[in-house]
Amino acid sequence: MCVPFRKLGVNKLVRIMHRGGSYGFSEPLTFASVPDLVQYYSYHSLAHYNPRLDVKLMYAIKRFSTRGEDDEKEIMDLLEQLNTANEQYELQSKEYNEHNEHYNASLTTIQTCQMKLAAFGQISDMLADQMRLSENLIQPTVKHNDRTELQKNAALIKSRLETIRQMKQKFSTQHQEAMIANRRLDRVMNTLSPEIMRLQRQKTQLMMWLGQKHLSGGEIHRRLAQLSKESAEPVPNHTARTQSVSEDDSRHGHRDKCKEFEELYYSHDEIMAQMNKSKQAEAQEKIHISNQQTWFVGNISREESHGLLVNGRKDGTFLVRSRKIKPGDRHTHTIDIFYKSLKHIKIYKEASGFGFSEPYRFPTLLDLVLNYSEESLARHNTELPTTLAYPVNAPE
Repeated sequence: MCVPFRKLGVNKLVRIMHRGGSYGFSEPLTFASVPDLVQYYSYHSLAHYNPRLDVKLMYAIKRFSTRGEDDEKEIMDLLEQLNTANEQYELQSKEYNEHNEHYNASLTTIQTCQMKLAAFGQISDMLADQMRLSENLIQPTVKHNDRTELQKNAALIKSRLETIRQMKQKFSTQHQEAMIANRRLDRVMNTLSPEIMRLQRQKTQLMMWLGQKHLSGGEIHRRLAQLSKESAEPVPNHTARTQSVSEDDSRHGHRDKCKEFEELYYSHDEIMAQMNKSKQAEAQEKIHISNQQTWFVGNISREESHGLLVNGRKDGTFLVRSRKIKPGDRHTHTIDIFYKSLKHIKIYKEASGFGFSEPYRFPTLLDLVLNYSEESLARHNTELPTTLAYPVNAPE
């Protein structure tokens, strides 16, 4: 027996083992029946069986389906999950955007400080040259009045040089602080980004499931608005003034929520049509990227990589190559990707996993590649507004 299911638009199959009246996906076989096994994995992730299958057996396909109480209960469960996912997505996105604003501000500060440090460095060198020239001109043979003027000029230059050095030190400190803040914000955003993407995928999946339950975009919008209205109702037994404020806030919150749902789900039918149209192509691309042999080429030279990637390749074509490392060297692999031209991204490895920069959070190279097959590389290199789209050895 097998359990077929879908994950990220791809059909997967897991074999059920049976021996001595017990069932399971792998040894030891601990379930007395197949329904017991399915029920267990409806609450627990299949990642317990296979780390790459982080999904639950949540929505069974019935051979004979009628719109009864069970179906309505399942629809309500999906709507509540969609409502929760949307709220979490909005909160996470808001936090990400706030961090992104600070991140961009720190980048501006870094660039400004770098320009000022370069200018002050040039001014400092020029004043130091003038200082040495003035000191060389102050000789005993020079007339007293001229020597006095030269000494005053040297003192003035020295004072200005000291001022410039103090300002340079000030901007150097600001530059260091901005660099530290920038790296910290980058780590925070790198942590938030996968969760936001997961929520977006969850919302899309829930919308698709609701569409399969024959709910139109308008009906989803109406029922989500009703859920929002119920959750926004004020708590009773408050003072009259508190109730008035709560009701007013609830009405505003409800109107905002309705508008938000209308914007999100108004084009539901169009979204469903587009998803169905591109489903096969996306699934095929996922299969290719999930196969490490299509992009991992071992220890080859940069010149060999250039030959594989530059001739008639589409933007986003990539490979991963290993490199000979010395003890203590964290740079273990390199991604070579074609986007307008050939570019290279270093992959580092720590005890926590692989990554381009801290935190190194991917347990395997495959996890890293799968993540950046959906997330843009622009976060790490502004010249790469693309994903890892096309493995170099994938069939055309």
